[in-house]
Amino acid sequence: MFLIAFGLSLGFGIKSKKAPYFCLLVNIILSTLVTAILAFWYYKGILKTSYLWYIFLQCTFLFFQLVTTDIFAVLAATPSPPHPHHPPLHRASHRASQFHHHPLTTAPHPSFALDKN
Repeated sequence: MFLIAFGLSLGFGIKSKKAPYFCLLVNIILSTLVTAILAFWYYKGILKTSYLWYIFLQCTFLFFQLVTTDIFAVLAATPSPPHPHHPPLHRASHRASQFHHHPLTTAPHPSFALDKN
């Protein structure tokens, strides 16, 4: 799994000359080194047997990281097809002028006139 993620990140990073691929490359190298050091410490007896759960947690994290790196590298490298123009979600069938019954003015409404004859 490491070799696939390493190869994809290195290959697409060199091909496209973009920093995200090299950041992924450094990230998976560091995570793999941490996991390998934990496994080595467990093998030598430096890490107690009660911390075996932490090694499994680190391996799960590393596996998830490698899978998401593969997905990102493959999806970012393939160009997406152009999106067709999507129509608006709602149609503007009503205009504001259809709802406007009174002219906009600061004068009072004729029914409030003070002089009623």
